[in-house]
Amino acid sequence: MVKIAPDGDVLYGASAIADFLGVSPNTIYYRVQSGSLPTFRLGSSICARRSTLRAWMEEQEAVAGGQYIGLSRGGMLEPRG
Repeated sequence: MVKIAPDGDVLYGASAIADFLGVSPNTIYYRVQSGSLPTFRLGSSICARRSTLRAWMEEQEAVAGGQYIGLSRGGMLEPRG
């Protein structure tokens, strides 16, 4: 289940972020620990803003010269929602 803030921008928990990005929660935990994903904590919950994740993905595309950089080996990721 994806938990969304009333304004619809904040995703609460690794599972919600994983659902949005189309990856596993374990991938989110790894990326959070390595500091390679823009997240923040509210108490013990990992959170991220949809708008920040979309901007981060656009930056990753620009760095790759227009080629999409995904979080998984499976190929391209597209934000859901």
